[in-house]
Amino acid sequence: MTIRALGTFALSRQRDPARTHRSDFIIVGSLVIGFCLASFGARAQPMSCPVGQIACPGGNCVDTSTDPRNCGGCGNSCAIGQACTAGACVTLSCPAGQSLCSGRCINTSTDPRNCGACGNSCAIGQACTAGACVTLSCPAGQSLCSGSCINTFTDPGNCGTCGNSCAIGQACTAGMCTSVAPPPPDTGVFACQFTVGDLAGNTIVPTGITLSGPAGQPCSNNYGSSGFQVRPPFACQFTVGKLAGKTIVPTGITLTGPAGTSCSDNYGSSGTQVPAQN
Repeated sequence: MTIRALGTFALSRQRDPARTHRSDFIIVGSLVIGFCLASFGARAQPMSCPVGQIACPGGNCVDTSTDPRNCGGCGNSCAIGQACTAGACVTLSCPAGQSLCSGRCINTSTDPRNCGACGNSCAIGQACTAGACVTLSCPAGQSLCSGSCINTFTDPGNCGTCGNSCAIGQACTAGMCTSVAPPPPDTGVFACQFTVGDLAGNTIVPTGITLSGPAGQPCSNNYGSSGFQVRPPFACQFTVGKLAGKTIVPTGITLTGPAGTSCSDNYGSSGTQVPAQN
């Protein structure tokens, strides 16, 4: 509409050359201002903010109930050491023994990033002790890793060097990650814990009977004594005779410990008692 008005004005100016330049200037200026205002009104859109927020200069939506730079209203900044609570600047307080550092309560006696005072960071390899940065030292055979003394020869999380973690299923041996062999299958024998008959109260492996478990299954010696299967508490670690090098529960023999007590199969093989597999 304003462009059309400018065209009409130009045509009328040609038809009436007697007009003064001053009046032309006033008319053209008014038309240009009207054009600018119309264009701005067509393009300007009101800013929409989420519920609980308002638009502040700069085009930002802020929550004036919690924003320390716009607390209670746009541009109202809280001082250092204050927080914005319910639209009001409130001075923070910390428990005894702590200091307010960058809006957080910090124990400057032990914090390596705020040691002795806010912002005073200890160097790598130092700890904060009683508010002072102290260079750590580790016993022989250990290394300082992330502030802790670690044996890098055996630690799977720092194997050989700090931060070198072994994969699942690996162990750290002499500073190297090595695969761990899976445990051998459970081949231990079961004994019968007798509760009925002449053998009641005894836990033995019945002669001539193979007990394969699992624990809790019924068992018997076929002569009136019965009970349920259990892992025998002790086995015999044979060192002499045909069974030397084997650790088993001899058939028909009750081993009651303690560990280190002598044992035998009554057929020339002997050794010492050790805890059986459980």
